[in-house]
This record gives sequence, C-alpha cells and structure tokens, in this order.
Amino acid sequence: MNSFTMKYLSYEESWKKALFWLSRRSLSSLEVAQRLQRKGTKEEDINAILDRLKELGYLNDQRFAYSFARYRKDCSSYGSLRIQQELNRRGIASNIVERAIEETLSAEEEYERAKKVALSKLQELSKKEKSHKSARLGRHLQQKGFPLELIYRLIEELKSEELLMNDQKT
Repeated sequence: MNSFTMKYLSYEESWKKALFWLSRRSLSSLEVAQRLQRKGTKEEDINAILDRLKELGYLNDQRFAYSFARYRKDCSSYGSLRIQQELNRRGIASNIVERAIEETLSAEEEYERAKKVALSKLQELSKKEKSHKSARLGRHLQQKGFPLELIYRLIEELKSEELLMNDQKT
C-alpha cells in the first residue's frame, strides 16, 4: 500500500506557472522545461507549452543568449569561456552561444576586463604571500573564464610593466 503515484499538473496550471516564471525573468527553453518537469507536468504538455510560448514570442533562446551574455558582460567580471559555459548549461545551442558572445564581447573588451580583474587580484595578493603570484593570478583568471592565450599575454605584459614580480619572497 506504499505505492507512490505522481500527481500531474493540468495543462492550464502548468501554462500559468510558465507564464509566471517568464514574467519574473528571462529563461531558456531548457530551464522552463526542467521547472515544469519538477512541478509534475506531463511530457506532452511540456512540449505543447514550450511550442506555444515560442509561437507567442515569450520564449526565444537566441534572444535569451544575447541578453544573458550582455548582462554578464556588464555586471560581472567573467570572461567569455565562463559565459559560454553558463549558456551551455542552460541548454542554448553552441552556434547561438558563439554568436552571442562574439557580438557582445570583443577580444579587446575581454582583454581590458581581464586586466582589470588581474590588477584587482594583484592588490589582494600583494597584501599576502608574494611567491607564485603569476600562478595564482593565472588560476584566478582561468576560474573567471578567460581564455588561456589571453591570460598568458596579460601575465607577460604585467611582468614587463613590473607590476608582477614573480616568485619574489619578502
């Protein structure tokens, strides 16, 4: 008598939930589908709701990707790889992700962002142990999602400007 039966939400209840979520913030198709699934919506209803939302223009993965990339560029210290990873995790197609990042974050902008993050981290590191600064800085920039070529170029530039004196103990 301990059988567990899943109670499914009706199409109308699921539709209202999806509209509510999308009225609060932009979501990808995958995020809406996962939320509906967790709430107990039938698979065929999920597909119908997603189709209807797309048809009405309430759900658009391309628009979401551009908006998300622009927001992350403006409001975070993340690099293109981190933004790409987050969009992929949200189920956005890789060709859409690439275009969104290319159009919102130029190579020069990303370099300037990385430099700003690096200088901030260097101030923090200068207060602590000075050895292995370049390795620590490189790891920090990598965690922020900046490409390796950019990180190496930036570290070399900081060394030449003598802002980064590697492996000096005080």
